[in-house]
Amino acid sequence: MIALHLAVLLFGAAALVAQATSLSPLALTLGRCLVAAPVLLLLAWRDPVRGSGRALGRAVDLPQLVLAGPLLALHWVAFFQSMRLGGVPVALLSYASFPAFSLLLQHVRPAAPSAGPAPSLRRSLVQLGLLAAGLLVLAGPLDPASPGRGAALAWGLLAGACFALLARWNSGRVTRLGAMRLAAGQLAGAALLLLPWSWHELAQAGAGDWGRLATLGLACTALGHGLFIHALRRVSPFQAGLAAGLEPVYGLLLAALLGAGVLPREWAALPLVLAAALPLPAGWRRTGRRAS
Repeated sequence: MIALHLAVLLFGAAALVAQATSLSPLALTLGRCLVAAPVLLLLAWRDPVRGSGRALGRAVDLPQLVLAGPLLALHWVAFFQSMRLGGVPVALLSYASFPAFSLLLQHVRPAAPSAGPAPSLRRSLVQLGLLAAGLLVLAGPLDPASPGRGAALAWGLLAGACFALLARWNSGRVTRLGAMRLAAGQLAGAALLLLPWSWHELAQAGAGDWGRLATLGLACTALGHGLFIHALRRVSPFQAGLAAGLEPVYGLLLAALLGAGVLPREWAALPLVLAAALPLPAGWRRTGRRAS
């Protein structure tokens, strides 16, 4: 459990590390991928779940490069753009909408039976209502002096939608390919897509920005993924889901501790967004199905 919560803490810290750089969202995403991909490729190569002794090139699956890599790139670019326009709290809370998008995907196109039972429509509507209320509180009254807040929310919602699609893609492949191999292939695909557009900005980045990119790629991405996958072998999916839902909590607490500034309405939006994001206990879910 310590490894699990440390991984989520590192994920939540990514926005704070990125905010301290002067790089664009495209360059941030490319730098993060270039630093983390080689580490995860090596981990995928030696992944005990998939066995060892394979050629390094086999750690990358072509569909991950062609399809899922661009989706991961769009997810991170949208998240960093939300952070640039609205700050860390807005980016974290609006990105936390991804469970609502997962619910919508589940009802539009149900997953395979192996993915578990679909949530009830009643529960889905309640979660979507809580999320909408949280986002309305987060947005606050319209302020002509800060038009970027609405755009920041939109970019954060796009990041959440992309992550929900990516999770849906991965859920059908993680058993066959291994989580490390999935992550490594997607990072490599994202880097290949962004390289022609952002390499010149990275080439001009200073030592301070590269130091923060190293922290972002090694600690918040490679180490975070490694700890999370390690924890998944010892905790239940429900426990992992509960911990992952705490990412905006950890992120906002870190922002407050580091003096990044968290507005009262952002704290007020947090419990609503968390209530919509956290998964239900199995017992409640069964009770809800019998009652409906």
